[in-house]
Amino acid sequence: MWSDNETEIDLLDFTHLVAAVRSILADKSLHPATIGIYGDWGSGKSSLMRMVRSEIEHGEDTKTMAIQFNGWLFESYENAKSALMGTILDEIVIKRKLGPKAKDLFLKLIRKVDLMQVSVGIGKYVAAHAVAGDLGLVLAAASDVPAVAKAIAEHVKDISAEDIEKLIKQNGSERADVRMAIRDFHHDFNDLLKESGIETLVVFIDDLDRCNPATVIDIFEAIRLFLFVPNSVFVIAADEDLIRYAVSTKFPGFQERAGIGRDYLEKLIQYPVKVPPLAKSEIENYIKLLFVNSPKVTKEQFEQIRTTALQRAMSSFQIQCLDYECVRDVMKEVPGEIIEGLTLAETLAPILAVSLSGNPRQTKRFLNTLRMRIEMARARGIALNIRVLAKLMLLEYFKTETFKLLAEIQAAQEGKPQVLETLEQKRELVGFKNDEPASSGEVKSVGRSAGRQKERVSEETPKPKETLNKTVLTENEKTLLEAGQTDDWIKNWLSLEPALSGIDLRSYFYFSRENLSLNVTSVRRMSPEAQKMLTDLLHESLVVRRQALNTAMSLNLADANSILSSLAERFRKNADPIIKEGVLKLMFDYVEKRKDNISQMVIFLKGIPETQIPLVAPVSLVGITRGREEEKSADALLEEWSKNKLNQNLARAASTEIANKVKRK
Repeated sequence: MWSDNETEIDLLDFTHLVAAVRSILADKSLHPATIGIYGDWGSGKSSLMRMVRSEIEHGEDTKTMAIQFNGWLFESYENAKSALMGTILDEIVIKRKLGPKAKDLFLKLIRKVDLMQVSVGIGKYVAAHAVAGDLGLVLAAASDVPAVAKAIAEHVKDISAEDIEKLIKQNGSERADVRMAIRDFHHDFNDLLKESGIETLVVFIDDLDRCNPATVIDIFEAIRLFLFVPNSVFVIAADEDLIRYAVSTKFPGFQERAGIGRDYLEKLIQYPVKVPPLAKSEIENYIKLLFVNSPKVTKEQFEQIRTTALQRAMSSFQIQCLDYECVRDVMKEVPGEIIEGLTLAETLAPILAVSLSGNPRQTKRFLNTLRMRIEMARARGIALNIRVLAKLMLLEYFKTETFKLLAEIQAAQEGKPQVLETLEQKRELVGFKNDEPASSGEVKSVGRSAGRQKERVSEETPKPKETLNKTVLTENEKTLLEAGQTDDWIKNWLSLEPALSGIDLRSYFYFSRENLSLNVTSVRRMSPEAQKMLTDLLHESLVVRRQALNTAMSLNLADANSILSSLAERFRKNADPIIKEGVLKLMFDYVEKRKDNISQMVIFLKGIPETQIPLVAPVSLVGITRGREEEKSADALLEEWSKNKLNQNLARAASTEIANKVKRK
């Protein structure tokens, strides 16, 4: 298993991005400055920030100070504005030896932060009583400072009534003149940095895109109003689109005006540094380095291999990847599990790079799930083949409805679905089983890249049969065959090594069973962007739903599949026919935008009892499949519905659509 936390060990070749940020930090003529490290969730923003921070903390420049702040951690406990300011002041006291003047400035600034916190408490207290209906009592008691202080202390954590009364009396005039308080704080904070010997203060703010819009605005306002002094640089890591959305909420009356969030954000962030998605070769290197970073490899060996991998990628502009020979040159004897990992990386990288949009966090989570299932099986005394499991997991992640269908077929055929033989035959994979022991008529050879083992079948090896052993296919087998013949992603998946026909798949599906009965992992697997889109798709506002649908193509395949699976599960679980119809309409609208999920929609519809299918289904099904390869599967389903005896309305609607199709021809 691999940690899901940020790291300062560069496995993603971020050298040039680190250098870009450091160049801005080093150029004092650019200060004060705000640097935005933009990238999708899980793209490596936090790791990039940690690499830069590590260089500062372990460097020789003692006049540059780095501070880390995570707004998400403070969101539920206190005002983010005062939390950021308080954290910075606390860190300066901890990391610097202050003289008398610096101490006085620190205490003065802390009092101002405390006053701000009390002001927030007063606001919350007054608001709470306004809701309760006794605001008049609060206002009537405003002249009684001890009473107000006592009332506030009961609702504000960690501040006594005496302290609140003292702050109100001492700082009432400052609170009345906000502009003067901001100017004084700005001036005193600048003086504190000078007195502390800090020539450059670098504040790293992470996880801002996890915060609610109000917290995001609070943090930006704290930077702009109080902390933006000549010696300061703020490095902010966030998903740019989510931050733009948060900023746009500052102007609720102008949300229809395009670009308002972008314009405001550009005034706050002077230097954007964008973390690009990883390409196929970068994902391959990343996966290989994860496998190489094992207890059987020393730190020195790993560092040498890591450096070699990044140098090869740089010298060839990401064409050459780490391979078996590179690892063997360093280790001499390469453990079998590392060889297996190197081989697996070559299989997974092309699919994960495209289907996960080159996202390292989602790639790592896929691998962690893979490793976890291997370990669970080992605890039961079962040895799962990692490459077979990985291939099945790809189907589970990206085509969940097909995965569930295959699970039903293998369960009915003692773990060996015969239909796979026909499908793999069409994809030229049968007879190429590199995970099975070599027979007397086969020769094994070790390929150059990652020590990959291939079995080349000799001319004497009997060819597989052209058709299934049985002549009558079940409905599930027909559906799977249709998906394998129409869905391009499934076609490519079938071509992946190793072939699955003839392998007992029962144990593999057993350790995937949490995803078979209930789709509980789909939301957990989603990125924050996808979770927000799912929420918007289910919003009561038609405008919000349409906006979400219009951005559906921005999702990677894993997120797109998870959204469809979540909607399908919502349909299955809900007993209300009206809600079912609404969810199904939404699914059709969604698949109209994400046509790469049409085969999954057809499979889903075939698995739903006809009595639960609303009348909207036939016409919508015709609409999403017209002119596509899936149209034949849709026609077969319409024919089946038209003959249904339990749902006469559905039968008539299907018959009408069949007749309309005949007329159009």
